[in-house]
Amino acid sequence: MKLLLNEIQEKLDDFIKLSFEKDLLIPPHYFDTNKQKYSLEDVKRMWHKGVVASSKERHDALYIHIPFCISRCAFCMYESQIVRPEYISPYISRIIKEYRYWEDEVRMPLDSMYIGGGTPSIMSVSDISSLFNVLNELSFSNNSSRTFELSPETATEDKLYLLGDTIINRISIGIQSMDENVLKMVKRNNISSSHIKRLLDVARKINFDDINIDVMVGLEGQTENNVQTTIEKIVEMAPLSVTLYSFRDTRKTPKKNIDERIMEVRKQIQRAYKTFDLAGWKHVAGNVDTEYNIGSVVKY
Repeated sequence: MKLLLNEIQEKLDDFIKLSFEKDLLIPPHYFDTNKQKYSLEDVKRMWHKGVVASSKERHDALYIHIPFCISRCAFCMYESQIVRPEYISPYISRIIKEYRYWEDEVRMPLDSMYIGGGTPSIMSVSDISSLFNVLNELSFSNNSSRTFELSPETATEDKLYLLGDTIINRISIGIQSMDENVLKMVKRNNISSSHIKRLLDVARKINFDDINIDVMVGLEGQTENNVQTTIEKIVEMAPLSVTLYSFRDTRKTPKKNIDERIMEVRKQIQRAYKTFDLAGWKHVAGNVDTEYNIGSVVKY
């Protein structure tokens, strides 16, 4: 924000204020139809003058949000809505339209790209193909990460093979837990280990640079023991990396029990890392002492 001129800062403050008043984040194209505020061209000029032209050494990254899911997990804090896959095509068309409008403000090569959600793998093969017909034009710096998130519920072998022909070099499969009771408690469908193994087998054939699995601790119903069991099952599946997230939502915890809750989750994190360590995996990021742990482990 220090790069912004006062004039631009004032307009952006107004933009944010209006967003809060409406209780939602208003996208730039909102001003295309709200003539009392700013047009889309106004917002583009603000962005160019305040960010693009002001930063000589800028490292750009691209994030694309796919805010659709077939069900809503109890732990999810991200913007998403329940929708049938056939409703998604108009959204993908809008992404492509907006990218074409903004592409001259993007500095190449990009440092990274992440397609998250929601559930990106809810897209049909046709929608994925349409999106990457555009994204494949992008250029990236050496060793850049280009990630696509998948859910086992909506990931298929056809979608993986299609992604293998794109700029994507990293896939991340959100499993969270292998315990059926935990999955039921967080309103997530149980997916068979055999299906997940098939997805990983295909991903290995495609030879992505990284094949990641997301796991969570601190979910309702989780204990140190079933966290360990989940880790052991995932280790057997042999992904290339695992990202470990902790869920420490204490809003439903009586105030007198908050410290106990935090310690409980911390012990689950410690058990998870110990299980990985015993299996010969290396802890490369994350600290059990941080309030919100996001850690990564990789095979030696």
